[in-house]
Amino acid sequence: MPLIVKDYTWTQTPSLLYITVPLKGVGPGKVDILCSENYLKVNFPPFLFEVFLCAPIDDTKSSAKVGNGVVVFTLYKKELELWKSLSLTDEAWLKEMELRSNLDTFLLGKEVKTDS
Repeated sequence: MPLIVKDYTWTQTPSLLYITVPLKGVGPGKVDILCSENYLKVNFPPFLFEVFLCAPIDDTKSSAKVGNGVVVFTLYKKELELWKSLSLTDEAWLKEMELRSNLDTFLLGKEVKTDS
């Protein structure tokens, strides 16, 4: 089971997000990075850093640089705004899934009435 990295730092501007992840002594050649619109992962056994971002980024413009014992992400936000938090919390994700489920149930159960 991987050791979860929690001692990362992040800063932001309305258009950019910077995340610094310490590599805990692991060499750059053993670092695997995945970056998508809403998700970041840095795997460097036995450590793992992952985050479900609270809003989408432009993953084609964004970058990650490995060096000096850290990974530094420079991420371009799709919307110009300051984020209240870096990630979706478990509670927010569960609430979003519940709302979607309730909406699906409502829409599936709604009958369309026509005048005949």
